[in-house]
Amino acid sequence: MSTETGADADLAAVYDPFHSPQLDDPHPVWARARRECPAFRSEVLNAWIVTRYDDVAWVLRDHSTFSSAGGSKPFAPPPPEVAEVLARVPDPQQMDLLTSDPPRHQRLRRFMQDAFTLKRVAGLEDGLRALAHELVDDVEADGTCDFYTTFAHPFPLRAIGQLIGIPRSDQGQITHWVTCNIQLKWGSLDPESHLAAAHGRVEFYEFGQRLIAQRRADPEDDLLSALVTESDASDDPLTEPELVGQIMTLLTAGHETTANWLTLGMRRLLDEPGRWAGLATDADSLGAVVEETLRFDGPAQGLWRTARDDVEVGGVTIPKGARISAVVGSAGRDGDMFTDPDHFDLDRPDARAHLQFGRGIHTCVGAGLARLEGRVAFQVLRERLPSLRLRDGGSVVFAPNAIQRVPRRLLVEWDVTP
Repeated sequence: MSTETGADADLAAVYDPFHSPQLDDPHPVWARARRECPAFRSEVLNAWIVTRYDDVAWVLRDHSTFSSAGGSKPFAPPPPEVAEVLARVPDPQQMDLLTSDPPRHQRLRRFMQDAFTLKRVAGLEDGLRALAHELVDDVEADGTCDFYTTFAHPFPLRAIGQLIGIPRSDQGQITHWVTCNIQLKWGSLDPESHLAAAHGRVEFYEFGQRLIAQRRADPEDDLLSALVTESDASDDPLTEPELVGQIMTLLTAGHETTANWLTLGMRRLLDEPGRWAGLATDADSLGAVVEETLRFDGPAQGLWRTARDDVEVGGVTIPKGARISAVVGSAGRDGDMFTDPDHFDLDRPDARAHLQFGRGIHTCVGAGLARLEGRVAFQVLRERLPSLRLRDGGSVVFAPNAIQRVPRRLLVEWDVTP
């Protein structure tokens, strides 16, 4: 079918996740796309945008039609001076579980899945609870804070650092490297920032190399030691770039995504008077909170695929080799899937059907840990800060990014007991 329509051209002209108003709230343009042109090409992203639930689920699930390879490629070739720096380390396509296809994907995922067994994740709950209480202890007497910087960001960072076996003294630097890695893949950078981010990726890779050498020489009781030991003992061990890629993926997906979600979720829990005070803290209720915050305003915007052949999606033909952004954020508000989708409803029975953790063979291997972190975080915060509320209207500052919603500030306050 033809791809040249008025709706397609209009949406292509206004679709820009890097600038306001879409940067601050992408849902209006996603809603328009679902109504008028559910698949269209974006010049800004040099990719096709797919917005309806059924189409997004198909793109994510059908790896024989839609390849994950190339998902980490930048939207445009980097400047020569940036490319020169990046050439010092392997291309992410040689390292990244998220951008691999079968049979290589099964080989990479097998080792990661073993690290996130249900038993291992369940055993982390007491430690997560202690971390959450520690962070609240640090600010409780102040009566106000930036929720992102004082809780949402450090909580999953300390958790994944503890799981992998990285001391807190290194975690501030890791934050910088993770940001560099995300910006290189899906951000919008000026020349100076682009070069700085490239140096950050090189440093991140070299850090991973040092960690692997340390665990080989002196294994510890942590996930990274188990990963290295199991791989080295395998008949088909991971290469060093693949091992480093696992570390970089764990620290990026296991930290940044959760920090963004906790911030977005907290804004929604506080934006209606009485909702926070009435929040139940039993496991089932908190499980519903986790799923509805992910569905309604989750951290993932789009997950990337490449068309293996010409394929019709949403009534248009996407050509072979074209990159596709499967917009999971839009899918969560699709009225053909969810009743009254723009209503934040903690009693919604099917909220767990959201696509924030993907579908198919690339379903997030750390989804169980993320859900546990969210449940523990919201429970501890509700118990410790029952009067928590938004400050300054709950405005959020977002960083430009094409794959995630990246909030950088959420001001909150609460009553301090004399």
